[in-house]
Amino acid sequence: MASHFPLHAQDAFSSEGLAQIAKTISEVEQHTSAEIRISIHDERETAQSGLPIEKVAEQEFFKLGMDKTQQRNGILLLVLYAERKFYIHGDIGIHSRVQPETWIDVAETLKSHFSHGHFEQGVQDALKGISKHLVTALPSSGSNLNELSNEVVIH
Repeated sequence: MASHFPLHAQDAFSSEGLAQIAKTISEVEQHTSAEIRISIHDERETAQSGLPIEKVAEQEFFKLGMDKTQQRNGILLLVLYAERKFYIHGDIGIHSRVQPETWIDVAETLKSHFSHGHFEQGVQDALKGISKHLVTALPSSGSNLNELSNEVVIH
């Protein structure tokens, strides 16, 4: 294990960094009708041990109530920190307009940053990538409701 890779996600993200990420989510959401959340898990729950990451992301999506948005436009960036894996899960309002392959560049951005121990910057740049795709697929209606918290969840 590389020395620049803290053992726990809480050590990889400062409180200032998390506040900046929440601010970036708010800024991104001003340009799109989508609702974005980020959930970072140190490791999977025991009951999730055999599940593919897509299923873990789907469970977290529902746990966070992201399926309750008016336009079904929630999008979750799930990070399984100890496994160095991440997944983007969008509600039906997202995936009816954006194909799952769209997120490959966002995944590459995260992978590159995380491999160098640049966790906060990786998430910031991933949000910019997500924004780039959502601005055209789900543009802001001008009266965007902030239906979901922008706070990053760390377990």
